[in-house]
Amino acid sequence: MNNFRIKIIFYSILILVAILFFSLELYIRLFTDYCEPWFDKRTKIVKRKSGSEGNYKTQFTNTGYFRINNEGWNSHRDYFPRKSFKGTVKPEKKSKTRIAIIGHSNVEGLRVPVGRTLSKVLEDGLIENGIDAEVYTFGFGGMHIAQALHVSRYVTEKYQPDILIIGASFTGFLYDRTIGDNFLSLDIQEDGMIREVPPLKYIEKSKSPLTILYCSKVIKFADIRFKLGENLNFLFRSDSYRRDHISKKKNPLMIKGSDYERKILSGIYYLMERFKEDELKLGTGTRTYFIDFPINIPTFNNYRDQYPLSLMNFHKEVNYIISTYDFPIINLEKALLMDYRINRQKTDFPGDMHYNAHGHKVIGEYLVKSFIDILKQ
Repeated sequence: MNNFRIKIIFYSILILVAILFFSLELYIRLFTDYCEPWFDKRTKIVKRKSGSEGNYKTQFTNTGYFRINNEGWNSHRDYFPRKSFKGTVKPEKKSKTRIAIIGHSNVEGLRVPVGRTLSKVLEDGLIENGIDAEVYTFGFGGMHIAQALHVSRYVTEKYQPDILIIGASFTGFLYDRTIGDNFLSLDIQEDGMIREVPPLKYIEKSKSPLTILYCSKVIKFADIRFKLGENLNFLFRSDSYRRDHISKKKNPLMIKGSDYERKILSGIYYLMERFKEDELKLGTGTRTYFIDFPINIPTFNNYRDQYPLSLMNFHKEVNYIISTYDFPIINLEKALLMDYRINRQKTDFPGDMHYNAHGHKVIGEYLVKSFIDILKQ
């Protein structure tokens, strides 16, 4: 009799768990969105699922609120193509100054409220200074400079901005070791030949063993939000592995003159040439600027203050290459340092190197100062 009761209780719990899981699955699929990536097959660009909004949380932050607009980008506004005449925009038809910002997660701004991102701060600041402007944001986490070129071609063709601002990473775009299979990459041969490799589809790439269960939205949501798979992998590794993973992780750029560094720099030269060609082809007066995100600022994440000299030199080399193509560089270091001296507020999250709302405010206000005189002219 007792065994029968135990079986009844066991099966009752099993049924309740199954009902709960099914209910959660249905709820997440129909009523929620956690900012899922979405691959646009027509443009071959990875974006987000359009028409969704909600709280964005990570293991470090819970202050973000995203709004994915009609075109699949995190932004305070929807995007619309400009009316054109034979592929160009007549100056008298430009009712507003349009600025497009393309870049990585700090440009995307998921970790802060969408109304407090650097793009919104920039737009509000320009309007307050008498400039009728609209700022379009095209950000995606991890975006490197090759993918920024890929996105810029789509942006300039469809939206025809007056100013194009690029804020992306300058590594991770080599085809043989790319950080994102969803991004455009460069295949650089030993003889110096360079081939652009466009992404063909969206690939869910993760170290988590739970990815095989990603057919379930509940499993995917929990794994991404709480890093379940990564923590399991880390837990079952040896102590020596964990110590090496934490303290001895090497960046190939630390080896001066390495084959990796040579390819990266030749790739950047190639990409700057393409940016310049695209700028000249437009014939609409669009000007391209590059954001120089500093690597040495007061931060909660101390490792950012301990970059080796080789990486500092690489940073300078990249800026030199950009300047040789006559692209203006917006250096944020002085603005961030000055603000810290005055307000004593750090601009990132504890445990997370991304800029917080105060960091976005400082950067947005500095961009206003950088462009206000240019736009008034």
